[in-house]
Amino acid sequence: AVQELSFRLLARESRCEAQRLIMGSISEAMLCDLDGLAAKLYDEKKIVFYDEPRMTVDVAIRKAREMKMKYDISILFVDYLQFFAPSGDMTRKDTREHVADVSSKLKQLARTLDIPVVVAAQLRRDAEGKRPLLSDFSDSTQIERDADVCIFIHHVEDASAKYPGSWLLIEKNRNGRCGDIPVYFDRECLLFTDRAV
Repeated sequence: AVQELSFRLLARESRCEAQRLIMGSISEAMLCDLDGLAAKLYDEKKIVFYDEPRMTVDVAIRKAREMKMKYDISILFVDYLQFFAPSGDMTRKDTREHVADVSSKLKQLARTLDIPVVVAAQLRRDAEGKRPLLSDFSDSTQIERDADVCIFIHHVEDASAKYPGSWLLIEKNRNGRCGDIPVYFDRECLLFTDRAV
């Protein structure tokens, strides 16, 4: 997972096709450029990864606290909420209760560390192919209750649709406005950028 995220970051920063990076089909000159970009990401942007198979939310919270103390992290990204393994009493609970527990603990972590915690979450399978709603979060309604902001990525593939293209749908915003934001998605570089309506 760390390697995949690193490739995505490098593809985005260099505007190089992600597939070319993964396959290693790049020139020596580009390799030097990527080496410089990787150093810049590490030194200037101070991006820190942590990946552990079958990680529990309790381990993630402990690691986040360590990162806050060691690196003074200013934002935490979690990929993804439903991927955490159950811990403690949650091993005997159903999936809905486990996901609700993870959501609540991540909400509390954001308050404790006083930083934004950005969490990717899965949607239900029957939400595919339609405009997603807050009720489409998979496994627990606790997710939408805990979140301060809910943003969906929505691709309208049908060119004959009224509003085709890619959109960020702000469906919940506790301290601001909701609405639909048109974006351009560069599939080759895995990059979202602004676009005009």
